[in-house]
Amino acid sequence: MKKALDATPPQVAPEELIALVTASFGPPEEHIGPSYSTRRNKDGPLESRAISSPHKAVDASPQVSPEELIALVTASFGPPEQHIACGLAAQAKSYTREGRTNMRAMRAEQFIGYEALKLVELPKPVVSDGRVLVRIKAAGVTPLDHTILSGKFHTTKVPLVLGNEGAGVVEEGGGTDFPVGSRVMFWGTYGAFEDGTYSEWIAVRKEDLCLIPDEVDDVSAAGIPVAYLTAQVALYLAGFRAGKTVLAPAIGGSVGNAVTQLARALGAKHAVSSTTNHAKAEQAKTLGFNEVIDTSLEKLGDGVRRITGGYGADIVIDGIGGEVLSEALGALALGGSLTTLGYSASRQTTIDVTDLIVPQASIRSLNMFLQPQATVTDAWSAIVSLLKSGAIKPIVAKTFPLAEAAHALRYLVEGRPFGRVVLTI
Repeated sequence: MKKALDATPPQVAPEELIALVTASFGPPEEHIGPSYSTRRNKDGPLESRAISSPHKAVDASPQVSPEELIALVTASFGPPEQHIACGLAAQAKSYTREGRTNMRAMRAEQFIGYEALKLVELPKPVVSDGRVLVRIKAAGVTPLDHTILSGKFHTTKVPLVLGNEGAGVVEEGGGTDFPVGSRVMFWGTYGAFEDGTYSEWIAVRKEDLCLIPDEVDDVSAAGIPVAYLTAQVALYLAGFRAGKTVLAPAIGGSVGNAVTQLARALGAKHAVSSTTNHAKAEQAKTLGFNEVIDTSLEKLGDGVRRITGGYGADIVIDGIGGEVLSEALGALALGGSLTTLGYSASRQTTIDVTDLIVPQASIRSLNMFLQPQATVTDAWSAIVSLLKSGAIKPIVAKTFPLAEAAHALRYLVEGRPFGRVVLTI
């Protein structure tokens, strides 16, 4: 005769419950903290309520005591030991990081704005030929992410996990070049033409990976690829060499910071940037950017001529578009060139053709998605060398947890911070 099962469900220690919730879904405070504030009512049980302002980022998550967690689980689903007795313990065990087959990701369900970005659960990527499984530690938030989410990118399809760049740890498929445990950063078509880095794992093409120097932490590394690769490639294609004068409008932005730092580190005679914000101009000076034009006080062209003694800029790298591009053309030196690679201000601009004709200047464009692998590889080599020497240093303005990706994007676009915005995962 079969032995009857004990009808009494096993008791669950608070520590065991926290371990179970953490293994299945991440730390309890990660879920309660970013999205909810908690309080007790007069009778004792926990209540949850949504944070009233969707615009304010939560910098720190409240800690959840074992007793509070048990009260919350019990109020929502009944005593936790009931579920464990029914077999959920075995299911949760299969969800541990070592054996999980699913992952969390922030995915755009439509391209209509912030509200379309949702936290979802997706299958964990499977490594195939030429791909390396990377556990994401941090993901850079870029203007491109906002362009895509707003439906203004030229071609892509929903649903789509956003995120064009990231940093993490190799878990599988890296071979001898990128052994298991290697810290890597990368950029590619992720988050634009295939699912991206707003997720816990991603399968990355091996050629897109770059080892992170020991001098750089994961959060800083996540903000390096898009900005510094774009800046280095743009300078190279524009024929930069030591002694040239470079203008990169919009200090504080990813490309503005990167171009200015790289040009200065590589021996530019002048590495000039600009800002429309007086406070940001002062902040730039405290961070060592000494040739920043405050366009609330003088015009861009006038500022360039003041700094260069009337010479102008040999190279302009513009990621802003709109009126900034038009004004920057007027600051070109004889034989100078302007590279346009972004349109965060506007796609539309009006130019005075004499700004090109008189100095016999030129204008060109840059699409990083179309660059040969050799060009990107050479750019990585230059960047890593400068990172190791300390000649360039990425600036991070603020971090947000993965679930707060929409708030992070809003902060980037509307807050216009000085430095990169990064998701920690």
